[in-house]
Amino acid sequence: MLLNYFSKLKTAIDLEDVNMIIEDLNLDNLKAGSFHFKFGLLSINEKNIYEKLKYAKFNEKLIEYSKLILNYLQKNSSANLICITGSLAYRDARPWQDIDLMILSKRKNLMKTLLKILILNRKLVWNKSKVKLCINFVCSIEKFPEVINNSCSALVAFDLIKAIPSNPELYYSLLNNTNCIKKYFKINYEMKFSSNLKIRTSSYSLTDIILYIFLFIYFKFINYIRNLKLLKKRFYINLFNYEYKPDLFMIKSVKYEILKKEFEKIFLDF
Repeated sequence: MLLNYFSKLKTAIDLEDVNMIIEDLNLDNLKAGSFHFKFGLLSINEKNIYEKLKYAKFNEKLIEYSKLILNYLQKNSSANLICITGSLAYRDARPWQDIDLMILSKRKNLMKTLLKILILNRKLVWNKSKVKLCINFVCSIEKFPEVINNSCSALVAFDLIKAIPSNPELYYSLLNNTNCIKKYFKINYEMKFSSNLKIRTSSYSLTDIILYIFLFIYFKFINYIRNLKLLKKRFYINLFNYEYKPDLFMIKSVKYEILKKEFEKIFLDF
């Protein structure tokens, strides 16, 4: 069922990732079945393995280039942490795809950080940057553990494991304050960073509230226009919505919700 899931996405899965999900994996049984195992990759369709290998170098170069973009964004905004997520974090991106980002900032700087990141992203577009960024998750550090625990699923946990953070120590310390990954995987980030993260709460300013109202109206408008275009093209699975609160900005797509349910079924089987 696990390989069926990744085959639907037209990709192969690393043996290392399979071992995280299936503890008592017997590779001999996989070889004997209708599966393909080559170069540390597993797939029902052999073509998916070669397709992933074809773009392996592209992904490595894109990750290095994206890290420079992350440094630029972090240096010119109030973001405390920026993570590469999505297909690039899985080392399975294609040249035509966006680079998904998760951004964390202190509550008192969150609205300003989001606005700055949006402006900097627009500048990258104007300067004809090689990459297209998709900011799909922005959250305050204070709220992050609660948001992750409340929205937790097997796929969310797996995405968090695969994410590439700009500040690994801060990121893994934040993960230690959540229960999401521990619920599905036997991974303990305290082995990497034993120090406990002390999160100091901060409050909103009047400027934050004004920016929040402005951005709320902006995202409502953008969401309406984009979904209208998708409906006209009958791309129903690509429809999305924004969850937008003073502490959180998150894109919720129909496609991702479907994938979450399918990935959850895999864990019910084990």
